[in-house]
Amino acid sequence: MYYIGLIGMFLIITGWIVSFKETPPFSLSVLYCLGSSLLAYYAHTLGDPIFLFLNSLAAIVSLLNAIRCLVKSRKKGSS
Repeated sequence: MYYIGLIGMFLIITGWIVSFKETPPFSLSVLYCLGSSLLAYYAHTLGDPIFLFLNSLAAIVSLLNAIRCLVKSRKKGSS
């Protein structure tokens, strides 16, 4: 089962990499970041390293997307 979890994690991360070109909406990024952070904490309390890593990475990617949205909107506002 551990290997199935690793394969699933790899596929999800690959999907993120492929779709990283497009910036998702700010509100979605913030909600995803908060939800992933809570799930990472939950995975930590369960002692599940695969879900801890995956949700921690999801929180980081979502935070980066939120920052990208803010930077993009500032550039549009200053133009």
